Amino acid sequence: MISNLKYTRKTAVDSAEITTVLCLAGSAITTGDYFTITAIASTGELVNNYVWFDKDSGGEDPAPSGLTGIEVDIANTDTNAQVATKLKNVMDAEANYGATVATATVTITNAQKGCVSDAVDVNTGSTITITTQGTQVVCDNKCLLKRIIISDIGTSCLLRVVDGTTVLLTATLAGTPIPRSIECDIKIATSLEVSISATADIIIVYEE
Repeated sequence: MISNLKYTRKTAVDSAEITTVLCLAGSAITTGDYFTITAIASTGELVNNYVWFDKDSGGEDPAPSGLTGIEVDIANTDTNAQVATKLKNVMDAEANYGATVATATVTITNAQKGCVSDAVDVNTGSTITITTQGTQVVCDNKCLLKRIIISDIGTSCLLRVVDGTTVLLTATLAGTPIPRSIECDIKIATSLEVSISATADIIIVYEE
């Protein structure tokens, strides 16, 4: 019924997730140590990665379930700055990330804008900091999502709707009309996250 419909209005800020990794020297890392990081592919799908260090060709790929590996080859004699440079070179070669390095700190920027799970160190000993959160608009309650209305997006943008960690909808919005209205009928079981690769006001229409 119309009387059950509610809405929340948020402003999405145009931003990609930016992560810094302060590396340790090779002698402090065990082959197979890793951290996790998530990006968004150009198709809008989440890409869940683990970045692992292969020290002195010792192998021991940890292969955590559901994640795609990115291998960084290091040596026991590497300084923290050398480890960082090797990490930067590998991440910068990945399509879903870009990277820079300053001494022992690597700055990793997601190629696509939008909300993702934060990077987490598992056992490398690296200090990981999220300096910029990817864009997200959150509706914390369980609900039935009915419509998403987005203000002026310029030429185009990528829209993602996520329930917890499950991607429910991806769409590329372009052209007219402005504002764009996306009709949907999606049950949100955990919490709703809407990410958009543009700066825009978003109205979420839902039914509790």
